[in-house]
Amino acid sequence: MQTFRVIARGEARVPYRDAEGRPELTRFAGRRHDGTPAAELVPDSTYYRRAVARGDLDEAPVTGESVPKR
Repeated sequence: MQTFRVIARGEARVPYRDAEGRPELTRFAGRRHDGTPAAELVPDSTYYRRAVARGDLDEAPVTGESVPKR
């Protein structure tokens, strides 16, 4: 299974879905349990790619890489 790293952008909330597409209640992609943004690995699926395209999530750099400029 392919994965990529995302981090939440602004106040957007994208419900987390596992590799089979099942939602995990009370969990949001790219956020800690307290709601603050945090980079995490998610399945490389159209669900998350569309969220990146909409601007709800950003692709997060792998540790050690520089943050992309906007």
